[in-house]
Amino acid sequence: MLLRDVIQNNLYFTNIKHTTKKEVLADLISTLDTNGLISNKGFFYQDIISRENISSTFMGNLVAIPHAKSDHVKDVAISFGISQSKIKNDDTIENDVNNEAQIFFMLAIPKSASDVHLSLISELAQLLIQQDFCDALLLCKSKENILEVFDQFISNNNNKIKAVENTSKSYDIVAVTACPVGIAHTYIAAEKLQNTAQAMGYSIKVQTNGSIGIKNTLTVDDIKHAKAVIIASDIDIEDDIFVGKPVYKCPVAEAVKSAEEVIKKSLKAPVLSSSSIKSQDASNNKLGAYKHLLNGVSFMIPFVVMGGILIAVAIALSGINSGSGVAITNDILKKMETLGAMSFGLMVPILAGYIGYSIGGKPALAPSMVGGMLANSMQAGFLGGILIGFVGGYAIKYFLMIPVKNKTLLTIMPVLIIPLVGVVVVGVFMYSIGTYIADFMALLTSSLQVMSASGQASNILFCALLGLMIVIDMGGPINKVAFLFGASMIAAGVPTIMGPIAVAVAIPPLGMSLATLIKGKNYSVEEKQAGKAAFFMGMIGITEGAIPFAASDPLRVIPAIVVGGAVGGALAGYFKVADYAPHGGPIVLPVVDNVVGFLISLAVGVLVTAIIVNILKSMNNKKSQA
Repeated sequence: MLLRDVIQNNLYFTNIKHTTKKEVLADLISTLDTNGLISNKGFFYQDIISRENISSTFMGNLVAIPHAKSDHVKDVAISFGISQSKIKNDDTIENDVNNEAQIFFMLAIPKSASDVHLSLISELAQLLIQQDFCDALLLCKSKENILEVFDQFISNNNNKIKAVENTSKSYDIVAVTACPVGIAHTYIAAEKLQNTAQAMGYSIKVQTNGSIGIKNTLTVDDIKHAKAVIIASDIDIEDDIFVGKPVYKCPVAEAVKSAEEVIKKSLKAPVLSSSSIKSQDASNNKLGAYKHLLNGVSFMIPFVVMGGILIAVAIALSGINSGSGVAITNDILKKMETLGAMSFGLMVPILAGYIGYSIGGKPALAPSMVGGMLANSMQAGFLGGILIGFVGGYAIKYFLMIPVKNKTLLTIMPVLIIPLVGVVVVGVFMYSIGTYIADFMALLTSSLQVMSASGQASNILFCALLGLMIVIDMGGPINKVAFLFGASMIAAGVPTIMGPIAVAVAIPPLGMSLATLIKGKNYSVEEKQAGKAAFFMGMIGITEGAIPFAASDPLRVIPAIVVGGAVGGALAGYFKVADYAPHGGPIVLPVVDNVVGFLISLAVGVLVTAIIVNILKSMNNKKSQA
């Protein structure tokens, strides 16, 4: 299949009438929808916007390539349009030279797109980086004109590729380009580096790590003879193979916008050494840890959402009895609740396992997952899962660095020695800290009993502390101590202890759900989806609904939910809210004294959480852009 065939059969001409970026995107999507190529234009629009939020698709040369892989695309399609005026990308900084476009290629790609389709799309992206090609497109008035331009430039491009392939195996510069999505930026950066290097008189070979896999792979000889190395990437690239060479690293967008400067900097870059890799790993430890966390969270989210929804439906349809709490008697609902609980039970092991996998690769998966199950059984919660994931991952990573020459030993290492060593390490570690966690829980319980008997004067402060404890580890040991204390007080005839707890339980998931609605651009597509599930979990008192947010961004989410929980708990204490069921969230309203006070306390706590987390995330985004 040729690129021209794709253009002829899959390109649809769009008459751009509007003058703002979002309106133009809507125009392009409407053309695809009119031609029956997308199943839901509203959802596809959100997919396009989510991709735009990752990084700008305005590429320079007055070209924009908005694109998305989506479940709502039926077949590969290109919506092409030319604007008579320059459309400004309002999401970029004021002085960005690439913040305007007149030529728009919207790439609609189904999730099931073949490698052939994606390869052809990368070829299109490489054409769009050429100034002459873009100038010719600006003169097009119809699809036929576009096909004529492609006929001319595809031929020229193929000749250029053959000329490059026929050159010597020795290159002045070697490079790797990679972006998170791997559809456009990866290949545009590669083309930009190639064109600029040739104009500067340098030979170059660029390896692309895109959605269709690694192409134009760098060989040992390529690297050996190169004068410099460029790594233009927004994802982790193993750089051990470049030790001994001058290496310059930069975001992929920098290679697109300032290829000449990137090449100059690479030729003057310091030589990469083993010690510099270790030093760099240490300085980037925070970023690396964040990426490992994200990997674990991405695998954990489906278990949280699936389990939470099943439990929510089962409880909502069964109701709560005063004094006995949740009462699920229907056999089908009971099985539904059991399935949800099983899904939730896998949440921490999956989180720990895939954090370990991100650090130590496949050998670290099983030990870290077993460690996560142990953390679960010891009521260490998701915090214990995160900790054991890092311990298991790094234990395996460093164990694999030990040189082994015995062939028999090498054969049994993957199936016996590595898993055994990993399980022993995580087991010893968790059993060691588990004792301290148990002691800490006992201390908290006794402290709560003392504070609860201290009288009315400290009641509001005490209820604020209860709210803080319920939310701080979201279902972990501290949460369990406070919750069990509140439940025991119901039996003792003091339901006003459970009241603040019932309010605070729902604040983290409802607060984060509201935060994603107030300022969606602060959150990924997965987090927005998790926000919807978190709403239902919050309504039936499942604090764990906020875990995906806290695990991926603990420095901003945890302070926000702690303040919100403390405020909600304090207000519930002030209003003397009482809960006669050992459960929380709005679902317990039928068994609550002072329903109005409950709702006010909950609303204020949720609002406080949403406002604080969005302020903190916005401040962090501004620092990142500075």
